[in-house]
Amino acid sequence: MMAVYREFNSEELWREYNIEATVPSIEPFRDQNIILTEEMKRDLTCYADLAFGSGPMESLDIYPAQNVSDLAPAYIFFHGGYWRLGSKNGSGFMAKCLTEKGVAVAPIDYALAPDVSLDEIVRQARASVAWFYHHGADYGVDRERIYVSGSSAGGHLSAMIMAPGWQSEMNVPEDLVKGAMLFSGLYDLEPLRHCEPNDWLELDEASVRRNSPIYTLPNQEIPLVVAYGSEETDEFKRQSDAYAYAWREKGFNCSVFEMSDYHHFNMTSMLTESDSLLTGQVLSVMGMD
Repeated sequence: MMAVYREFNSEELWREYNIEATVPSIEPFRDQNIILTEEMKRDLTCYADLAFGSGPMESLDIYPAQNVSDLAPAYIFFHGGYWRLGSKNGSGFMAKCLTEKGVAVAPIDYALAPDVSLDEIVRQARASVAWFYHHGADYGVDRERIYVSGSSAGGHLSAMIMAPGWQSEMNVPEDLVKGAMLFSGLYDLEPLRHCEPNDWLELDEASVRRNSPIYTLPNQEIPLVVAYGSEETDEFKRQSDAYAYAWREKGFNCSVFEMSDYHHFNMTSMLTESDSLLTGQVLSVMGMD
């Protein structure tokens, strides 16, 4: 078979990007995140299902910071699932750990492919963060301290929020985002155009270019942490390393971590541990360490 991307033919490329095949089953990890999120909603204050747009999936939850007397920074989290699976109902698992540190936590829902295009998913992600600038203070959030984060497809969306060129349309400043923590993200979508994810993404050259963070870097430096697990595929690791390299080529600082003995689906569990390296990096970016 002919190579379709770098040295890979289509079957080899899908082996690199079929991240679910790197573990026996993803269900235990997804189920655990859902259970933990349900516990967070039960045990903590939670403003649930706040609409940031008119679509049925355009909603978010806010877990306000604990024990604070002023507005708090927001940790806005986008779930993964290859833009076609997942929801905020399994994305609030870190709420207790971070709200106890004085951080508001906000998992985001967005419409999924193939029901909507990737362009629309990116627009919704940006709209959710713009909502915090305009309405966050009503829920204890400081609009001058907005931070984005996400895993896998959520890492991609967080990176696209840092891209320039959309902020004026939503009446927010270009430096809206004050920092980002990206986990196992996808930053160059060209390989996905040549394997199975394009069955639901329907990408072409133009949409790849529009929606690849590696081609849409911000104009100003933003504190950034990029992390991935040591047990991920070579291509997933390369995606993170290449994005960090492009960031540094612009003269921006970027911290990169390969988390030993973690894989794509369990790395974010570190965010439930107050003394973990990943939690420490999140708090450091937010100036809360």
